[in-house]
Amino acid sequence: MPHLKSIEKAIRTACSPELSKSFDKCAAGYDGIVIAGASGWVSKHTLQGLERAGIRPKAFADNNPALWGSKVQNIPVVDPKQAIADYPDAAFVAAIFTHTPFRCQLTELGAKRVVS
Repeated sequence: MPHLKSIEKAIRTACSPELSKSFDKCAAGYDGIVIAGASGWVSKHTLQGLERAGIRPKAFADNNPALWGSKVQNIPVVDPKQAIADYPDAAFVAAIFTHTPFRCQLTELGAKRVVS
């Protein structure tokens, strides 16, 4: 499967020390993490990586109203606008493949720290 190679490359890149420093710089001073995107493969791997680092996200923000009020691994799934209201100082991690529109949406809604 050719797409697996690109996914593996993306994961290797995401694990690089340079990217970790970039994340720390972008998310400096955050109060918790909110994963943007609740149902996809990238969000599940983001959650696993955060948990390995000892970080438990406060919530998942997702645009799908059918998911609002549900939980993913006991983490609530909420409307992005509600997530920003509830966690205004959180770092929002856009954990979907097509993250640019969602990053822009979160920024327009008032999220102060949005990283992919």
